[in-house]
Amino acid sequence: EWGIPIPGEKRGKSIYVWFDAVIGYLSATKEFTDNWEKYWKNDEAETYYFIGKDNIPFHSIIWPAMLLGMKSNLNLPYCVSANEFLNLEGKQFSTSRNWAVWLNKLDFEADLLRYYLTAIMPEKGDSNFTWDNLKEKINEELIATLGNFVHRVLTLVESNFGEIPHPDKLSEEDKELLDFIDKKSRKTGKFIDNREFKKALQEAMSLAKQGNRYLSKKEPWNQDDPKNSLYVSTRIVNALAILIAPFMPSKANEIWQMLGKNEDVTQVRWEKAREDLDNRELGDVNPLFEKLDKEEIEKEKSKLGKEEEEEMNKISLDDFQNVEMKIGQVLDAESIEGSDNLIKLNVDIGDEERQLVAGLAQTHKIEELKGRKVVVLTNLEEAEIFGVKSQGMVLAAEEDGEPILLEPEDQDVEIGSPIK
Repeated sequence: EWGIPIPGEKRGKSIYVWFDAVIGYLSATKEFTDNWEKYWKNDEAETYYFIGKDNIPFHSIIWPAMLLGMKSNLNLPYCVSANEFLNLEGKQFSTSRNWAVWLNKLDFEADLLRYYLTAIMPEKGDSNFTWDNLKEKINEELIATLGNFVHRVLTLVESNFGEIPHPDKLSEEDKELLDFIDKKSRKTGKFIDNREFKKALQEAMSLAKQGNRYLSKKEPWNQDDPKNSLYVSTRIVNALAILIAPFMPSKANEIWQMLGKNEDVTQVRWEKAREDLDNRELGDVNPLFEKLDKEEIEKEKSKLGKEEEEEMNKISLDDFQNVEMKIGQVLDAESIEGSDNLIKLNVDIGDEERQLVAGLAQTHKIEELKGRKVVVLTNLEEAEIFGVKSQGMVLAAEEDGEPILLEPEDQDVEIGSPIK
């Protein structure tokens, strides 16, 4: 009943979904570009696969075996980077139970979610997404550390100079902090290269924490000439824009524009985080974040597990009138070889006989089906199920996961009668 039947094979053998699905990596590249060999037949190209731990065998054993079996010199996976599982409020994610985070329904910026997901990424063990923890990490970590530092520095630069100041002779403490920027940028980049994204984000945030400590110690707001301390602080802001770009691209670009730069920071080379700054004029300086309030979080929590009627897929009356259903009578029924659930039915629908495939073997005896009147969807597109042609669908209700055939209350109703 599952998978794609293997052509030319005996019934009961199917292609497993993860054998078939991984071919999409290659076929999608071919669909994307005529220059696909640049990625698949290039010794310098590296392919990275980001997956959940339950998919490790398919990407590390089956897919490499398939690539080798093609004998086309295709690149094998360079790295299979697998995470553990992420739960939601202590339970497994489930879209059918609406136990999920719907991206198209979020009322706050995507970068906030990107930050939180990276901060709790299940790299070494299962992790748990909770809305209360998200609020705490955004307000008390991201905003209090990064957002606060960036806004304090750029506001002070704007009010004192209007542009990034050119420093005089820097103190040893200033030079040590510039060396710290160099160290943190290299460590952040190294962790990204090693696919250790949580650690990479922690390194970037540690730079913001150090910047806050430096700012509090120097107190440029009390200095007669704060250009050195504000230059060094602005160097940290510049580095932070580059280091957080892989995790929060929108916020990184906002910082970049406040620094008076117009290019896309995600395209800026990593080394720029360690370079000196010119004394360019700042852009518009604004707070980087707004705090999440309790009402926003409670609203998101209240959505969990609830069915939203307005989101149900509805069809128009015209669409429904195009559905053709008739009373049919089962003339014959037989099991399908290799299947424990499917039955082949021969059904009279009045003006013709139809062959149908129905998943009734677990709940209905074949001998009891013969002669029964059933409801048949007759204008459904023909399909092949488990290698058997099916020319419609027998309708059934579902109770406790099991099908219950729908039958006309009046058994004398004429075969082929339309249902309106």
